[in-house]
Amino acid sequence: MRTIQTILLLLASSLFMVAQGQSIKVVPTESKITVKGTSTIHDWEMGTSAINGTANFTEEGDQLDITGTKITLKATDLKSDNSGMDDKAHEALKAKKHQIITFTQTDKVTVKTNGTSFSGAVRGNLTIAGETKAVSIPITGNTAQNKLKVNGKVDLKMTQFDMSPPRAMLGAIRSGDDITVHFEVILK
Repeated sequence: MRTIQTILLLLASSLFMVAQGQSIKVVPTESKITVKGTSTIHDWEMGTSAINGTANFTEEGDQLDITGTKITLKATDLKSDNSGMDDKAHEALKAKKHQIITFTQTDKVTVKTNGTSFSGAVRGNLTIAGETKAVSIPITGNTAQNKLKVNGKVDLKMTQFDMSPPRAMLGAIRSGDDITVHFEVILK
């Protein structure tokens, strides 16, 4: 009888711990943020794995709650395969004055999981080049292998963050205003 009570107590306490939630951190070596855009010459891409961040999640049955997400990266960590382009992009990002790009979640995300997979939207404040804008970002992901994997992309305009699209060669080469930010972030 005592063994059954002990097992039930352990089971109840483990369910309580799962329902209470977990605080998790970004795993930079497994995460990536990529920014893609266009120019008068060719499409371009910059990226980084130097990402910091945390989130809280609670998984109970087929429901997943994500709260308190904060993701940061240094603007100068975004790099391409062209150092000249990097310099122009960092200038547009106002990286000397506003070194950090930040996303801070403002609303709890509650999604139903399908096995370990989920999809939804996360709302928060995105700060780039010193300008903060409210954004809603569609996400997909999974909770396999004791990790929270979140993927998504969001279309933005540089000018909405008071950035001038970069130019080179006396304006002969101009970047387009539209950019797409892709991310795959692993938290553990």
